[in-house]
Amino acid sequence: LLSAWPTPQRAIVIGAAFLLVAPYFVCADYVTRAGSRGLNRILPLLAKAMLLGSLAWGVSSGGGPGVLVLFLPGLALLLVAGQLLSRRIYVLTGEPVVSGLFMALIFAWLTGSVFPLT
Repeated sequence: LLSAWPTPQRAIVIGAAFLLVAPYFVCADYVTRAGSRGLNRILPLLAKAMLLGSLAWGVSSGGGPGVLVLFLPGLALLLVAGQLLSRRIYVLTGEPVVSGLFMALIFAWLTGSVFPLT
């Protein structure tokens, strides 16, 4: 079972993952949250679906590790749940940067929690 509180070794991995994915999630939220009210609900989900699609394509073409396929369903659920919370954060703050950082933190935590340490 995964512990919600990371060990010091995993905290380093989570911090590194956060630094690497934060630019993507901040930019994605900044770009997809602008526009009409209806589009700013659909576009972030489309961006996350494209992220999952690119990961699946990378695995199917042999460019990524096959074990990533086991990670994709959990990641899909996390991205949908995170998107709901991120949307609420955006509504409360009006800042796509804050909601993007929130999504990056969730993604980094999941990655750091399941990343194999040897």
